[in-house]
Amino acid sequence: MIQVITRRQRRGDAGVLFCTSRSRGGSQRSQRLNPPLGVKTVALALLLGLTCMAPAPLLAVTTGFDMSVGQTSLGPSSKDPLFTELEQEHGPLQGSRQVNAQTVGMDFYQFHNPTSGVGLSLDFIQYSRDFLFKDPAGVLPPETLHLRGQGLIYTLKLYKRWGAFTPYFGFGGGNFYVRYAERSKNISYLDSAPAVWAVKLGAKLSLGHLGLIYEGGIISAPINVRTRATHPQLELGGRYVNIGLLLGW
Repeated sequence: MIQVITRRQRRGDAGVLFCTSRSRGGSQRSQRLNPPLGVKTVALALLLGLTCMAPAPLLAVTTGFDMSVGQTSLGPSSKDPLFTELEQEHGPLQGSRQVNAQTVGMDFYQFHNPTSGVGLSLDFIQYSRDFLFKDPAGVLPPETLHLRGQGLIYTLKLYKRWGAFTPYFGFGGGNFYVRYAERSKNISYLDSAPAVWAVKLGAKLSLGHLGLIYEGGIISAPINVRTRATHPQLELGGRYVNIGLLLGW
């Protein structure tokens, strides 16, 4: 008997080995040869190895923290009822109603994709100023109003990142306290705003770990002055613009 091993190409069966046996009588018979089990095992192991060696996809979620220190111009767009009442009693306000506040902010954020993120910020605001009310004719007695305000504002922010430029929008609430004093009447007490809310719109420019921040918005923190008969309203916040330096991690 003579055996001849040949390779036949059939549809859906590429590279199949066949063994052909020919007897002395002239008859022949073909038998399909299956690859040995060891070849299949090695091929499967190579496939699994290449799969394990493939680089894992990078996680899209990134978190960070930054801290800012800035100078804030803060004050209501119009005079408070308290200021109107003091002007009637002591003369016009000398100077602006605005105050220059110092701001320290901490921002915790998370980006779920390269361009969109969400964060929570805590901002501490502090200012101290004397307001002088004086009659130019000298008919009314002058008065000095001292305000020392301190606020803690927490804000939920939504970010949109374009490279190093990251604008954002935020809204939130907080607490605001004031040391109130009318010098000529020897009146002084500590009070807090019963309801505080804030709306912010700003942008960050990051240059490595350093950067700049520009932010504007409104902080509403009104109180009623309880030492006066009419209980006039005094706004501890108002419209503001904040410009500061940024340090990020």
